[in-house]
Amino acid sequence: MFDTLLTKLKGSLRLWPCLLLAIVTTTAVGLAYPQQVGLLVWSLTKIFWALYITYWLDRWVFHYARPHRLFESSQSYNQQRIWGAERHMREQASLATIRRAILMAAVAIAVGLGV
Repeated sequence: MFDTLLTKLKGSLRLWPCLLLAIVTTTAVGLAYPQQVGLLVWSLTKIFWALYITYWLDRWVFHYARPHRLFESSQSYNQQRIWGAERHMREQASLATIRRAILMAAVAIAVGLGV
């Protein structure tokens, strides 16, 4: 059980360099322009909530094409040595991943610009 928790925590901290950079830059803004910290926090909150909602909308709308499930199917076909299906599922998984990334990028840009 502890190993599972440690594995999940390790996976959750994949982006720790980005978190560290965000903390450093927020601190720099806070020291240089303390009146801007509230605006910065509000903007980041809007963007992160929009990204969170977009992720779950993508899972809801495209419930049949979740990237991790398609990659798992690809691996299953690979183990069964069904090469054509394996390649097709890998391509579908890649497209689903790209779809999700495009949706999230579009929402981040739209919310960041204040639309």
